[in-house]
Amino acid sequence: ISENYVHGKSLLDTDHPSFLQENLYFSDGQIQDEVYVYGSFLQSKMYTAGVVCSDCHEPHSGKVFVDGNALCYRCHAPSKFGVRQHHFHDPEKNGGLCVECHMPDRTYMVIDPRRDHSMRNPRPDLSDKLETPNACIKCHANKSNRWAAGYTKKWYGDKKAMHFGEVFHAARRAAPEALPNLLSLADSSTLSPMLRATALSLLENYSTSELQPLLRRALNDADPLIRTAAISASRVIEPSERYHLLKRALKDSVRLVRTQAAILLADTLIAKMSREDKYVLQAAVDEYKESLLINADHHTAWLNLALLALRQNDAQQAEANYKKAIEIEPLFPYSYINLADLYRAQDREAESERTLLDALDQNSGMADIHHALGLLYVRGHKLDKALDYLQTAVRLNPETTRFSYVYGVALNSHGETDKALSVLQQALDLHPFNVELLTALATMSRDSGDINRALLYAERLAGVYPENKSFQHLLQQLTSLLSSE
Repeated sequence: ISENYVHGKSLLDTDHPSFLQENLYFSDGQIQDEVYVYGSFLQSKMYTAGVVCSDCHEPHSGKVFVDGNALCYRCHAPSKFGVRQHHFHDPEKNGGLCVECHMPDRTYMVIDPRRDHSMRNPRPDLSDKLETPNACIKCHANKSNRWAAGYTKKWYGDKKAMHFGEVFHAARRAAPEALPNLLSLADSSTLSPMLRATALSLLENYSTSELQPLLRRALNDADPLIRTAAISASRVIEPSERYHLLKRALKDSVRLVRTQAAILLADTLIAKMSREDKYVLQAAVDEYKESLLINADHHTAWLNLALLALRQNDAQQAEANYKKAIEIEPLFPYSYINLADLYRAQDREAESERTLLDALDQNSGMADIHHALGLLYVRGHKLDKALDYLQTAVRLNPETTRFSYVYGVALNSHGETDKALSVLQQALDLHPFNVELLTALATMSRDSGDINRALLYAERLAGVYPENKSFQHLLQQLTSLLSSE
């Protein structure tokens, strides 16, 4: 985000690290896609205890000071950790190497093995549940996770405490039962900053009265990564309240915190702001623009500049920025989709359709493009044509609940209620707590006369989201209908 590196200042003055995001990291924090060591290391007990890179690596070459377990024995007693009673493997083979269990590698681009620097204990007992790898099966490839879990339980005892990976795995699906533990992780005073920041970022999936007090504390945290994550989580806060929550962040000492606050506040109604507040906001927005232009040779910079222009009601500049993004990377579909949405908002339907068809020519297997075309034809009252595209989007990407929801609603509007209910139920099997799916299934079942079925969905909605009055009202309505039959 900046080339103005100053030794001793926060890394977040120049770089924007990723949290433990889905598809980049497994839910338990292990490396998945091609990521930097930084994100792993910030999870570790080593980092929390004050260990730094140069404790193990020569600062100029990056090489470790000494190979093998001797590197670990610089801090950890070999009489305790270098013996068979600890690792239960032949000390002369790979199983006796500390890094093979605590820092397993993952190979990228076929030739680039990277060790996971979170320095975790293997948890094969969680691998089936969380769909995560473990160091045991990496070596014993012909064995099962259950087999490995049996040995770790025998050697080290049964793990009783909740692992943060279990919470993150559930929170990624917005499972309501994860919320109390997620709030606890986010507010922990002992957890590593990367884990706390990830917990905060996952709170975007929830709406709870406990969120604002937590965010206020996090926005005052000493660690800028925590402050950045708190800004991300504040997306679910009402815009009218968000400015007062994030106002101080616009003047934060760290550039990333300032620019992330600027993104969320760029469209703030400034008529009632003081001259000084307007100046502070504009300065942060300008700094965000500068951070994007550092990567002006990349299409995402122009895509984000377009989104910023839209938030500031500058449609002409947004259109130009989208076109620039397409010029730089014609294979990236979302620039086309966003440009088509802009045209639609301006009642330029023909240009919207042409833009999406151009995108489809570039990438016919992208579900998002088919979905966008389906929506375009729904709005144009071409429902038969729309259903073909919406169905293709679901087939290409059944994991995305929005695609199934829209396709189900369109089928129901077309008089195909049974098929709509089937599509929505299949999506609900993958995402059992999704509000849109549950609501659609409850109301469609009610309208088709199946009150018993509707009641099942309404009971789940009301039980999972007890604070939502509309769900309680739906449940009462259905209960009354059933009793009157």
